[in-house]
Amino acid sequence: MAAPDIPELAIATGIHTVHAQAQGWTGKVAFTDVFRRAHGFWQAVSAQEPLRKPMEISGATH
Repeated sequence: MAAPDIPELAIATGIHTVHAQAQGWTGKVAFTDVFRRAHGFWQAVSAQEPLRKPMEISGATH
């Protein structure tokens, strides 16, 4: 899906790698953030952060 050509709109996308050493897991989280410029300031209007890969849990017991 293409973003509309609106000068007062900005879309940021990327991927975070999240690691929690104490809990023993690592995961990748994609993000899409949408901002609009209103009254001279940028304002976040939407954010989405779904997991890209299942987290790997080491040392887990059942």
